[in-house]
Amino acid sequence: YRTSSLEHGYSSAHLLMSRHLRTTLPIVQDQLKASNINLHCFKERDESTKLRQKNL
Repeated sequence: YRTSSLEHGYSSAHLLMSRHLRTTLPIVQDQLKASNINLHCFKERDESTKLRQKNL
């Protein structure tokens, strides 16, 4: 659950720790390094997703 991507493209672990967790699934090593998330874009995308869900 922690490593699966949510509807906005980021996993819960990536949002919390700004990095992907190591799993037994094949993954490129460069993706395991820490990276910052653009919070402004993330919040906009999350809000639009919430509005779409609310309007359904």
